[in-house]
Order: sequence, then C-alpha cells, then structure tokens
Amino acid sequence: MRRFKKSSHAGRLFCLLLILCGVFFVFDASGHSLLAPASKVITDIFAPLYHLTADDTAHDQDYDVSDLSGQLYRRIEQLEIQIAALAPLTSLMDLKHTYYDYHSTGAVVIGSDFDGWYDTYIIDKGSSDGITVGMNVLAGGGLAGIITETSQHTAKVRPITDEGSSISCMLLKSQDLCIAQGDIRFQSSGRLRLTMLGQSREVSSGDEIVTSYISSQYMPNLPVGYITSVNTDSHGNAQSGEIIPAADFDHLTHVLVITDLKSGLVKGEDSGNALQQSAS
Repeated sequence: MRRFKKSSHAGRLFCLLLILCGVFFVFDASGHSLLAPASKVITDIFAPLYHLTADDTAHDQDYDVSDLSGQLYRRIEQLEIQIAALAPLTSLMDLKHTYYDYHSTGAVVIGSDFDGWYDTYIIDKGSSDGITVGMNVLAGGGLAGIITETSQHTAKVRPITDEGSSISCMLLKSQDLCIAQGDIRFQSSGRLRLTMLGQSREVSSGDEIVTSYISSQYMPNLPVGYITSVNTDSHGNAQSGEIIPAADFDHLTHVLVITDLKSGLVKGEDSGNALQQSAS
C-alpha cells in the first residue's frame, strides 16, 4: 500500500519557509517595518508552494483512503458471512431460552438418508453425547422431528414431515385436540396433514398447532406449525386441512435436541387412540 511521503523537496522547502514566515511575523509585530518587503516576497513564494505541497499530500491521502475503503468493504463482506453463519445459532439460543425448563444440546446436521420408506436427517451427536432414541428435536421456529436411531457419534432424526410421522397435537388458542401427520401427498410442499379435529371447533387460517399433553413421545406445547386450510369431511363429523411447519426444513443446518424424555415413553409413533376416545 502506498504510504504518505515522509519527505520531499517541496515538503522541506515548505517547512523552511514556514519557519521564516514565523520569524518575519514576530519581527513585523514588534515594529520592524524594514522587514515588510521581505515578508511580502516570502509570502508570494510561499503561497504556490503551499498549494503544490497540499495537492501532493491530498493525492497521497486519496490514494490511501481508496485502498482503505477496499479493505473495509472486504472486511464487511467477511462479517456478513460470519453473521449469516451465526443466524441458525442465534435461533437455537432463542429456542433454548424459550424451553429453559428442558435440558438440551445443540447439534449440526451433517447429512440425510432416504431408504425408500423414511426420510431422515443425520446429526453430529450420538450415544457418547447422551443422545438416545425418542428425544425431541427442534429447529428454527419449532419441532423438527424425533431421534429414531443412534450410533456412538451420530444420530438419525425422523422429521415431522415424514409419512410415518403422526403427532398428537392441539390448537394453542383453545387446546382442542387434533393429529398432525406426514403425508406423501404434501411432502413436495413441505406441509403436514391436519386430521381428527372436531367439527364444532372454530378454526381459522393461521391458528398455531402445538404438541399436546397426551402425546406419548413429544413434550407438550412444542410449536408444530400453523393451519393454512381447513375442510370438513364428507360425513360432516370432523375437520381436516393442512399445516405449514414452524421449523424451516429448507435451511436445516443446526438443531436443538431436548435430552429429556417424555414420561412413560412407549415405542412407536403416537397411535391417536387416546385422541379418538377424547374426540368421540
């Protein structure tokens, strides 16, 4: 990078003339009128040299400022990349703060696996980190899935959008029970199917769905998603519809694993039997 000029002929001359002008000024102020002509000559010489030196210094300053601006722009770009990388972590910290009653740990999504039946995500923590089957997994705005398999250093997460997923839920505003299911017909849009909601329940688009207290595998009040549409079945007995998940599956990079297990955990997904009895 080009630096300010430490010395130049014009610069040295400028300093010398500046000293001389100071001397002449002192003598002139003390009444030595004989120095007035010399003072004028020095001033006439000094002025153009000052502009010359100032222009030369300004050129160096402009050059350095331009180079510094380039460095600052590059630094800003680096900071923007770092901020973007921190965004998922900030979201996880918000979740951890919201569900501070639960023990939890963060993990990174390192892969995915599709075996023809189930679509799963792989995280970078396993049994050696205390991860076990049945632990709930959060990401972004809410529930992302559940741990279905572990190895020593990794674990598989079945997302709530998977066709094999069936979760006992409830409307947050009324606590009316329902079921949120993965459905292959909705997988392309990343949505869930809403079922088993009583006809008498007042439901509108945008209502929030959370996990229910009777769920056998999921902690209560975990955000599942928001209702986007509601329909009445052909018998007029129940309502169904679609739910857009609270978790952002398009940008799933970091997750928060709740290391507490639901009391009375049983194998298999929520069957919905308890819900059927409650709704009937």
